[in-house]
Amino acid sequence: MAIHNDAGESLYFARELESIIPETKDTLYRAMTSATNIPINTRHASGTKTITWRGYTKMGRAGIISAYGATDIKKVGRFAFESSAKVFSIASGASWTRQEVRESQMAGKGLDRELALQIGDENARTIDQLNYLGDSAYGIKGLLNYPGLTAATIPADGTGSSKAWSTKTGSQILRDCANLIKAVTVTTNGVEKPNTLALPLSVYIDIGTREFNAGNASNLTILAYLETNLSKLGITSIIGLPELEAGQAASTTRAIVYTKDPRKVEAHIPMVLEATPPQPDGLSWSTYVESRAAGVTFYYLLSAAVGDEV
Repeated sequence: MAIHNDAGESLYFARELESIIPETKDTLYRAMTSATNIPINTRHASGTKTITWRGYTKMGRAGIISAYGATDIKKVGRFAFESSAKVFSIASGASWTRQEVRESQMAGKGLDRELALQIGDENARTIDQLNYLGDSAYGIKGLLNYPGLTAATIPADGTGSSKAWSTKTGSQILRDCANLIKAVTVTTNGVEKPNTLALPLSVYIDIGTREFNAGNASNLTILAYLETNLSKLGITSIIGLPELEAGQAASTTRAIVYTKDPRKVEAHIPMVLEATPPQPDGLSWSTYVESRAAGVTFYYLLSAAVGDEV
């Protein structure tokens, strides 16, 4: 005997035939990379309010004297200088109710633990961006838009009189890299020698997939060619950063060469992370985390140079 269901009726309950993938597919965010690309100084006490560095500059040079007993012997001396950076607190927090905890337990989740991990991650993400881009509203300086860096010459001789590397040949890009390096090394009479070249991520991908010599199918990519040849000039690392895309470190795309060495540049983080225990508030709990950071300091400003519109 056939079974006849009324309209909208079924042999099964709603969602009874649904299979749920156990692993959640959470939204992904960009990797935090500043700790890899910038020397980090965490040696300051967590209560530090200002970070100051000092130095001396020598003056005068020895000269040839006319005779023993001469009174024209040149004198030498030196003068002191110092610079400071203010330390700022960075905080985030989270709250949850008793009912939300009951619901998360019923669902097999750990809401309080997940929120605690999230606020710690948000603090780290804020510091990561401060290290790269600073915050002009608070006078915090970042590596990629640090004021006063030497501007290298990037000729507008690509297709359509463009400076963009996407319009240039491998040889032209190699020359632009040389200009960036010379803006540091030649400007300082060989005192400073950069070891890192950072490029916009789109540019990094482009030169990593384009042959240096388009007429030779077996040739190296532009990136591989640069890695091989710029290493002879001291560049040991070439990286691609989304923070160097237009509208972030500068209004246009930007390339930067710098020396990844704590004697030249550092990001200051006196307190990486400190959390408060969950505090009850009626039928809710709240918890907070705090970090303290001062952005980036270039001790030797001439150790880096930038080139825009690449």
